[in-house]
Amino acid sequence: MMKLTYFKALVLLLSLGPLMTMAQYNLPLTGPILTSNPLKSKMDNTVDSMFIPFMKYPNAVGLSIGIIKDGKTYTYGYGTTQKEKGQIPDGNTIFEVGSITKTFTSAILAYYVRKGKISLTDPITKYLPDSVALNPELQKISIVNLSNHTSGLPRLPDNFFNKSTDYLNPYKNYTRQLLFASLKTCKLTTVPGAVYAYSNTGPGLLALILEKISGKNYEKLIKEIITDPVKMKRTFQQLTPELNKDFAKVYGLRGLETKTWEFDALAGCGALKSTVNDLLIYAKNNMETGHSDLSKAFDLTHEVTFSKQPKIGLGWHLTQSGEEVYYFHDGATGGSRSFLAINVKKKTAIVLLSNSTADIAGFAIGILPKMLD
Repeated sequence: MMKLTYFKALVLLLSLGPLMTMAQYNLPLTGPILTSNPLKSKMDNTVDSMFIPFMKYPNAVGLSIGIIKDGKTYTYGYGTTQKEKGQIPDGNTIFEVGSITKTFTSAILAYYVRKGKISLTDPITKYLPDSVALNPELQKISIVNLSNHTSGLPRLPDNFFNKSTDYLNPYKNYTRQLLFASLKTCKLTTVPGAVYAYSNTGPGLLALILEKISGKNYEKLIKEIITDPVKMKRTFQQLTPELNKDFAKVYGLRGLETKTWEFDALAGCGALKSTVNDLLIYAKNNMETGHSDLSKAFDLTHEVTFSKQPKIGLGWHLTQSGEEVYYFHDGATGGSRSFLAINVKKKTAIVLLSNSTADIAGFAIGILPKMLD
């Protein structure tokens, strides 16, 4: 039982939550660090000064960085895509992005809201099987609550850990049958709409509802509504053998290679893999007001739906650096970390993708004020 308890705690710690720290594992090392940074411009030097300390952590492996500032795009690579090999990650290296996926799920929601196919105020029971909808607890939850973490649903379903769980790939065998079984008897932890409590259950369920109203699976929704229209060519839930060649190997807490996470019922909370170049395209489209249905959907995701702390739109969290407002999300899997922030007013964005569990959130927040210097 000791071993099971340890792994359960580990999965909970790594279960796609915002701004997690792993500082207890981060003891600085010294030595040469591979990088593609040319160290020629002010931005080059700012990035280097911020992220060389990150790369000195013993469990850091590789880091891909993308920045949009003053109409220019910068990309940098540090470390390697795989231990024992000298390949520096670049803008086309594919990483797990973890909970950044939630912003995509919310963008699809906003798209269908704009189309009139669903309303943010709809009760979720409208879209659930009758046997699940009978639970009176669920009848209190609106669609918006699934997106902004105010549903009162637990972070993970109460039957998430079961005899089928692979603790190094915990979401793979969690099916919609298991999810619905949990929902039939679940009790809410808070009153819907009243309290922010980060949940993977909510966005995972939201993606299933979006599948129901569209008749399409989650990956097809991502492709047809977001990635194809904006020409993101390397963002998928499932990688082809050819794309898999560019996927960075992932490394866990002790710096050992670990499993990539796969998803079934809860895909909407963290299933996507992407690149810095693709996420810069995504960020740019989030920052540009347009007349297309997708552009209007992105705008809708930025509208505040929960004004207490933390402030949140649809999927996006809001943070302030001085007078500047950033929309952001980060992600964590068993062997990766990610961060994406955009400043719509200043048309500034940063993307960080890492193939290890070395904590990146503190460095990400630290660079935001420097982005506007």
